[in-house]
Amino acid sequence: MQLHLATLLILVSISSTQGEITATAAFEGGSAVIESIDQTTSTIRMTPGTRPNRGWACWWYVKVGGIKPGQRVTIDLGVNSKQKLSAGWMMPQFATYSTDGKTWRHTAKGKRSGSRIQYTEKINAKQAWFAWGSPFTPTDSKALVDRLARKHRFV
Repeated sequence: MQLHLATLLILVSISSTQGEITATAAFEGGSAVIESIDQTTSTIRMTPGTRPNRGWACWWYVKVGGIKPGQRVTIDLGVNSKQKLSAGWMMPQFATYSTDGKTWRHTAKGKRSGSRIQYTEKINAKQAWFAWGSPFTPTDSKALVDRLARKHRFV
């Protein structure tokens, strides 16, 4: 009986964590304040991150996990009240997304409503990155300089 109860508890804990959408900006170049995640609609509600003296004030970039391939994911982006830029700078018509962290595409056109915009995209992968535009991190910069230096001795 105890073995069956333990097995049931393990199965319940596994099923409650599988398929849940997650979002983080805790990676190189990541920047966002995650306000909430609606598991029913797969909507990540967020604002651009606030990183004083570091980076572009309107920049946002998140990694979304727990996606069921073929699922529609929505980024619901709002204006951060700490930002002094207009909403237009923070809300491009099209966001960018990637399912491998290397190849970037535009989302469908965002739907703006007041101080918020929603970007919805069908994702055929278990994870995806969404950003204001295609990111170029310090690691990308170093790889570019290293590649050029190998190719051209004057670099």
